Amino acid sequence: MADPEMRRAEAADLDGLSLIWQETAETLSRLDIRYRVAPDGAAQWRAAFLKALDDPNRCCIVAVRRGTVIGYMIGAVQPNAPGLLPEQIGMVIEMAVDSHGRGGRIGTGMFDLLSAWFREQGIQNVELRVPYRNAIAQAFWRAIGATQLYDHMWLKLRD
Repeated sequence: MADPEMRRAEAADLDGLSLIWQETAETLSRLDIRYRVAPDGAAQWRAAFLKALDDPNRCCIVAVRRGTVIGYMIGAVQPNAPGLLPEQIGMVIEMAVDSHGRGGRIGTGMFDLLSAWFREQGIQNVELRVPYRNAIAQAFWRAIGATQLYDHMWLKLRD
């Protein structure tokens, strides 16, 4: 199997990425009923992705194998909580890999490229949210050295 190419995303990647986003969103909603895809969720995601391509504080990475996009990772530089150092942190906003393309260091390759971009921005610390019930994502991030920082809680307000 050919090694995937890792590169910055382009608007032309959008159709392939939309399919991966849809698959990932559906998987999340099956893993945990608290995740619900909006009726126009795909259109909202597409618009946000195109906007991110032009945002100097965001970096969108894709993995491509034989001309087909098989994964993406989006990172952002954002302020840390007021009064805490460093003042700016990196945040992995999204990551998704086509279910047929998992393995083969795709996630690691995308994160390596995103990490290089973070370093170019002067970022040394990266945070991310990983769904509690997504064992594959949990294992991936732990394998590359991520450790737990917060207990990210969820609460539905009563009427």
